[in-house]
Amino acid sequence: MAVREVLDPILDHRWIALVALLVLYTTSITIYRRFFHPLAKVPGPFLPAVTKLYQTYYNGRYYLQIEKLHQKYGPIVRITPDEIHLSDAKEYDKIYYVGTKYWKSPIFYSALNVPHSTFGTPTNEVHKIKRGALNPMFSRQKVLELEDIVQDKAEKVCARMQDGVDQDQPVDLHHAFRAVSVDVISDFAFDKCYNFLDRDDIGATFFEMARGLGPAMWVFQQFPTFQPIALKTPPWLAPYLSKPLGYVVGMQMECASQIEGVQDNIRDKKDLGRQTIFTTLLTEEDKPDGYQIPTTWQLKDEAFSVLVAAADTTGNAMTVATFNVLHNQSIYRKLVAELEKTFPNPSQRLSFVELERLPYLTAVIKEGLRLSFGVVGRLPRVVPEGGAEFDGHYIPGGYIVGMSSWMMHRDPDVFHDPERFDPERWLKSQEEFRRLDHNMVPFGRGTRQCVGMPLAYTELYVTLGTLFRRFPRGLKVHKTTPETMRDYEDFFSSYHPNSKREEWFKAYMDADEKA
Repeated sequence: MAVREVLDPILDHRWIALVALLVLYTTSITIYRRFFHPLAKVPGPFLPAVTKLYQTYYNGRYYLQIEKLHQKYGPIVRITPDEIHLSDAKEYDKIYYVGTKYWKSPIFYSALNVPHSTFGTPTNEVHKIKRGALNPMFSRQKVLELEDIVQDKAEKVCARMQDGVDQDQPVDLHHAFRAVSVDVISDFAFDKCYNFLDRDDIGATFFEMARGLGPAMWVFQQFPTFQPIALKTPPWLAPYLSKPLGYVVGMQMECASQIEGVQDNIRDKKDLGRQTIFTTLLTEEDKPDGYQIPTTWQLKDEAFSVLVAAADTTGNAMTVATFNVLHNQSIYRKLVAELEKTFPNPSQRLSFVELERLPYLTAVIKEGLRLSFGVVGRLPRVVPEGGAEFDGHYIPGGYIVGMSSWMMHRDPDVFHDPERFDPERWLKSQEEFRRLDHNMVPFGRGTRQCVGMPLAYTELYVTLGTLFRRFPRGLKVHKTTPETMRDYEDFFSSYHPNSKREEWFKAYMDADEKA
């Protein structure tokens, strides 16, 4: 008893000292970040200046709060202790341009867990080598050579729509359009189609996995030390811890197995068949200086990032465009009239080269891309050595600056009534078209612009053109409202996993039209 009476006061004092040190540390960090930090003079509220927990609180909807901060504080806002956000479109070309010195924020992009992919590579020097090796696979010429793949998927969407008409059932176009993108990229880039459009659930499990990546990404951005622990999860254990995690690990294992098969064929000098991402990146022919053949584990990052990107951006643009066309019968009639004039035979194949010349279809696609946003949240970049000035504020090298399509595409000074889906805004004149288009960044811009953009445009034109030519009248929106079409998460443009929406976007044939 005597020993305890002696130790208890000592231990109590140690706890008091520990708490005091913690309070002192937190207070000093808070004072430094708010008043003495290099970004201290950048406008913004107190909390985001001193802690990243401010952005964590918004759980994937931070882009909405950032917009409110701009409305209150102006075109430049401090959104985390080490990061600013800009809203003035004139600043975009200072950051995102060909040959940019700004590179991707490592903490932000490493949270996506594809460190060896072209997309996930932070530094521009390494990215240049990887992108140079990948570019031939996604060139316009290559896309046109393999256009039949896209045509096949567009036909399957129309077949699903026709089945729904025949059975008096609404058709889930939200997942069907995403299935188009995944089926195209898996067929086009891997020569192994996932055939989601042939499944009853249209690949719903895969898209559930893609949506499930969001919460994990937010946690890893806020607490980077958790990521290595999570990545050490044994493959057999992953499905029990998290359904999305289990699906991710399963897909990674599948990609790795496919890559090893290609490696075996190369080693045995077997016919590799049609060019794919794997056959392209596993050979040294026609590669940039400094290129090194990736390992299986490195290459599966490339495959996985391509799949997840395909599952979201293009499919969402098709969803937004189709919903708004069907929601506004005047737009529907104008679009169909243009298609019928150009393609008198409703069952003929609609060539991408011919489709992209149609002004009204192009305007519909532009509006679909404008209001689907690609990556809806910010694209953070590291300011290069020497620093930069934005809106009168000097930002030292090493700190983070970013902008977002959410604000670029909804700038009221550029897009009158920005929430309105209005194809007519693109048809006034070539000069006006160019002015609007300068604010459009659905695939990014500059050195880090999406490598799959030519393929994405082919999917958009062929799928939407074919669908509306095959169903020139009578299609209606099933239950979905404009409000539920605006429910996004911070990075991915797919609908937020915690959305309270009751249904995905579906369409059906009006009974009178069917009769």
